[in-house]
Amino acid sequence: MIKIGLTGYLGSGKTTVVDCFMEAGVTFYSLSLSDAVRAEASKRGIEPTRNNLQDLGNNLRVDFGHGGLAELVLKMLPENVSSGVVIIDGIRNPAEVEVLKKSGYFYLIAVIADFQVRYDRVVKRALSSDKSILSIEEFRNADNRDMGIGEPSGGQQVEKCVQIADTIITNNNTSATLKDSVFYNAVLAVYKDIIRINRQT
Repeated sequence: MIKIGLTGYLGSGKTTVVDCFMEAGVTFYSLSLSDAVRAEASKRGIEPTRNNLQDLGNNLRVDFGHGGLAELVLKMLPENVSSGVVIIDGIRNPAEVEVLKKSGYFYLIAVIADFQVRYDRVVKRALSSDKSILSIEEFRNADNRDMGIGEPSGGQQVEKCVQIADTIITNNNTSATLKDSVFYNAVLAVYKDIIRINRQT
């Protein structure tokens, strides 16, 4: 099994990596650490705002250990993907990276983008968890927390995850067609490297 992890700043376009894989015809199974957090929020009747999910994610790392969310997600993998490609999104703590590396071949991709580009994307997409992010100051506060500013070691630590990533891809893409974008080509180049490295191990 080849496990590819995704981390990156708020609004950087991590899920666009999944779109690139789909566009290129790569067969893969995809899930996110946020899936476990959202499932728990639903069980507890917690409104899935970004702040609530961040709080709950921190609490779950206290309950299950800093890498606990990664362990929960690994248990969610079906047996029939044991020889395929798995994309794991939503990695926000270095301990989660450690758990995933110990579980077998794992490659971490960090996606970054300029602050204004990211803010514009978040405002445009208006996801349910992003509805509280209306002003640029509110976005900055959420972004700082996501990066790890003022957070405990078991909290959101995206900046540290970016620092230990196997590769960093900048996604300031504004191309109308994904396949024509620099980002698309960068993702595919990284994927080819991952396959090559995995064959050599």
